[in-house]
Amino acid sequence: MRESASGQLVDTTWDDNSGQPGAAASDVLHVMLVNADGSAVAYIATTTQRSAASYTITCPADIVASTAKVYAFFVNTAGDDVSDSQLAAFN
Repeated sequence: MRESASGQLVDTTWDDNSGQPGAAASDVLHVMLVNADGSAVAYIATTTQRSAASYTITCPADIVASTAKVYAFFVNTAGDDVSDSQLAAFN
């Protein structure tokens, strides 16, 4: 995963690894945002599929996009399998 922040937006891109074991094009992106100081947390269940390879996260007002820790992961369509999470932290 690769992220860049501007204002309250975090642009996220990833390599579509659909077809590898446990990775389907239809898996859906989920995001957890944590303020750098831990004062706020937000969870976003998107409808963006793995095959899209990008998503722009709009951070809630209490999350500072440029310093937030971003945990992004995929969930299969059945909702019973979750990918390994990935972390990108802005400084």
